Amino acid sequence: MVELIKKEERALANYSFSDIAAGDSVVVFYGGNFLEEDNISGNILSNQTFYSSQIAQKIYSVRIDNNTKLMEKNFDLTFGSTNIVNGNVNVNVPISMGDAQPGAETQTVHMSGQLILYHVDTAGTETSLGEKLTDTLAKELGDNEQFGHIIFARFPVTKQKFKPNEKMRLSVNLWGRNVTDRQKVWGIGNDPQNRNDIGLSTDVPPSTEQAWKAFDDATDTNLLVQVPFEVDV
Repeated sequence: MVELIKKEERALANYSFSDIAAGDSVVVFYGGNFLEEDNISGNILSNQTFYSSQIAQKIYSVRIDNNTKLMEKNFDLTFGSTNIVNGNVNVNVPISMGDAQPGAETQTVHMSGQLILYHVDTAGTETSLGEKLTDTLAKELGDNEQFGHIIFARFPVTKQKFKPNEKMRLSVNLWGRNVTDRQKVWGIGNDPQNRNDIGLSTDVPPSTEQAWKAFDDATDTNLLVQVPFEVDV
């Protein structure tokens, strides 16, 4: 549980930076996940950098004729005290697609993203505070080639008070289309330490969804969100 502001210490809160024009104080959160008893047990948001159990979360596919939601990953922050979110949220999310099937054939693959910021009450009910759809990217991929892209999205959120034990949730949705029969791997980067993606094998089909490399080494893998908070001084 991350405690941003103690009620009696609001003026001493540790913010990442201030948006002077908007009059907000901003905290930068990083998305990642952790391993518990050999299973990935959850995606979290933290204002501290850490080594994520998975550098990227991936999914394997063959042919996808229509634009389809391939992955939905939710990154949660649980509040330890009352905080008010209000203003414009900035989000950077790495997304990718990769090919690992032998052969020199080149195909055009499409991908896009959808980002939603939620308030989640203690009963688990989600309320959308704001969202952003990205443009669709088209990329020609050849044998064993990866392509990564950083989504930058800025969108306003509805003013919301978060009470203790309520959650702020960033939902990252990856959409894609692949109109060929070649196998592809798709990824969402989530390593606060910004390590390069790893490919464990080139088996076709892959032994696990994590086996193929989805990101090229030139693309960052750290997911972050800048959240504006109202401050009582």
